[in-house]
Parts: sequence; C-alpha cells; structure tokens
Amino acid sequence: MGPFRTLAATALLALLLGGCAQSRVASTETQFVEGSPDAIVVIGLKSVVPIITPGSRSYPDFQMSWELLPAQQPVRPTAARALVVDSADRTGIFEEKPPGELALYVIRVPAGTYYLRQITTDVAQSRYSLLPMGAPGAPFFTVKPGEVRYIGDLHCDVIARPARCTTLTRSDALAHAVLRQYPGIRVKPHFRAPAYSPAADEPARVMTVSN
Repeated sequence: MGPFRTLAATALLALLLGGCAQSRVASTETQFVEGSPDAIVVIGLKSVVPIITPGSRSYPDFQMSWELLPAQQPVRPTAARALVVDSADRTGIFEEKPPGELALYVIRVPAGTYYLRQITTDVAQSRYSLLPMGAPGAPFFTVKPGEVRYIGDLHCDVIARPARCTTLTRSDALAHAVLRQYPGIRVKPHFRAPAYSPAADEPARVMTVSN
C-alpha cells in the first residue's frame, strides 16, 4: 500500500469514527451493578503473525473498531458509538503484555449490536476490508443492558491484506482473573461468541471457538 492509499485509509477511519465518542478501556474503579443501562464487554486480542527481519521477530500492534448499529431509540448524544480496542493500550494490568501475547480488555459500552468495521495497524499498513453495516459475513455481537459479556479472544493476522481474525478462543479463567481487578463490577459475566451476519434467507453463523 503506497503513501497515498495509507493516508486515504487513515482518513476514512477518521471519518467513520470522528464526530462520535469512542469506548475506552474501563478504569479499575468502574462501578457496574444489575440494572445498569449500559453493558460491559470483555475481549481478548492477540497479534499472531510476526514481522521477521534479520535478527528480529516482532508482532505488530493493531486497532480493532466496532460500530454500534443504530437503534430505534438513539443513545445519548455524548455516548460512545464506536468500540475501539487498541492492542497497544496495555496500561495498568496490561502493561506487561507484549503484542505477541494474549491480553484481555474490559470496556464499558452502550447496550446494543456492534459490527466489526475495521482492523488497522500502522506497522504493516494493512486494514480489514470495510463492510456495509449488516452485510453478509460481517462479524457482530450483541450485549443487553446490565450484562457483562466475555466475547472471547480474537487472534488476528494483521500482516495479511486485508487484515483478518483467524481464530476465536476462550480463556475463561483469565477473563475471571481480569474481572477480579474490577471489584466495582458486581454482575456475573457470561460468554457469547461473535456471530457472522447471515446471507439472504440464512441464519447467522456463530464463530467457532477452537479447543
């Protein structure tokens, strides 16, 4: 990808996410109880294909952007409509996790359905193909008000063009351990794997969780 295409991709991401608030990793002081109007999402990220050069082997960081599907009743104007997870954000309990290792993130979001819109990385200048919202093959997940949902660990090849998620795994013990760092989240977590948006007249397909 040349400099112009890279700049265009960056500008397009800014257009998609600009003008609307973005969800960030939750503070460990977050308070969340049953009946909360929003939701908690726990998601794992791992960069799985290294960049290999003479004498070095490194796994690039990446950003994963999900967009909230517009609802009949819109969320507050100041509420986040984009869930952006950055594998470089390893502050606090994540700071010791290099990109090639799995790290879990706890994010507070408005309840609703989120579609994966883009995966980007500055190092490899690669990106996930943009998909029209709800297009067949677009991964999505749904969270309800007051829920804590662990959607699994997405292992991503960000060297590929376009970047893509290759594997979905579960690390329930690790997810519980991460949530123990958030004593104010007092709702039992549940697992719900992302699904793929169905083609015409076909049911949605849940992403397979590997053993």
